[in-house]
Amino acid sequence: MNLSLETVLRCLDILPLVRENQGIQLAELAQRSGIDEKTIVDQLIPTLMLCGAPPYMPHDYVSIWLEGDHVYVEFADHFRRPVTLLPVEITALHLALTSAARPGEHDPAVRRRIEQLREKIERALPPQQRVFLEESNRISLSDHPDQGSPILEQVRRAVAERRKIEIEYLSFGDSRIKTRVAHPHAILVRDGVTYLPCFDELRDHLVTFRLDRINQVRVLGDHFEPVDSFDVEKLAREGFSRPAEDDEFDVRLEARGSAARQLAETLDQRQWRWLDDERLEIRLATSRPRSVVRWSFRFGPDLVIVEPESLRELAREELAEIAGRHS
Repeated sequence: MNLSLETVLRCLDILPLVRENQGIQLAELAQRSGIDEKTIVDQLIPTLMLCGAPPYMPHDYVSIWLEGDHVYVEFADHFRRPVTLLPVEITALHLALTSAARPGEHDPAVRRRIEQLREKIERALPPQQRVFLEESNRISLSDHPDQGSPILEQVRRAVAERRKIEIEYLSFGDSRIKTRVAHPHAILVRDGVTYLPCFDELRDHLVTFRLDRINQVRVLGDHFEPVDSFDVEKLAREGFSRPAEDDEFDVRLEARGSAARQLAETLDQRQWRWLDDERLEIRLATSRPRSVVRWSFRFGPDLVIVEPESLRELAREELAEIAGRHS
């Protein structure tokens, strides 16, 4: 079952309303949520009834039902236990609540509860973690997966002091380590991986390095000024896959099966679209075509390069070399 983000958000909109107003009339729920009655009955309630572990028994997580024109909801007992969150999860929740609490976008009662929850988070956080809420433009969270890495400690110092660094970096798909001089702007964690957004002096624009691909780092004596257009919150929200200024190849690929489902979950939504129930079209821009070819091989026959033809020819050359080495 493929759910749109809009459907998921609508489900989340009606849940607190029903929970706080058990037996709320369908017409009132529609009026307070801004969602028409037909959508609630035909789409949202059936979707919420699938919020469980296979075979999707309602009592596993959420049980919601309609009696006449009254709506009721119950939650599984394990939702009554206190929730334990990591610092990065607390920070993300606070930022989400801050964005959601804009006047006029929600029912007044819901907006008031959101504000209360946001204030509760602020009161509960110790001072050393509260700084992440106050300085969201400098993200350097204490629970990095690379915690204790000497490279991470050097990078932290460079970011804090706005010092240039010289790194030895192994790019994806390459076998040669390259030396780069970079201006580290922040440290970000995304999907359990630590990234370093930098201004790269060689490419002359902002790029993002993976910390686990940096072999060595040296903090230089020279200072730098951050790029005016750099926005760490926008970068964290939109991801790192935007085309660079010198990208030369507009690549179109087609995925099927498990590759299609995996890529739809991991790539930026602006980079793909479903052609039908099985086929996913992906569009990428890159200045490193060989890396794209080798990345596509990870998915075997489930991911095919459609265009440009020059990239398809490069893929055929790579496959011929692989076949030759195995003959």
